[in-house]
Amino acid sequence: MASVMQDWLKMNRHYQGKNLGGACFSFVNQQTSVGIRLELIQKQLLESNPAPDKATNQMAWAQHMNMVKA
Repeated sequence: MASVMQDWLKMNRHYQGKNLGGACFSFVNQQTSVGIRLELIQKQLLESNPAPDKATNQMAWAQHMNMVKA
């Protein structure tokens, strides 16, 4: 979690030194929890609807993976 906050601060240096009232850390926590939830949903979708074999049907595999991520 700390590395996510540090990465955010590095990318948004113009916010450093300003009192954000915890907005930065709230934003990072929210983005982290959203990312974790999305990964869980994608994993569940792939378990219930497995992707076609990538080696034999690349277009169908790409279409399926794009659908899961959408």
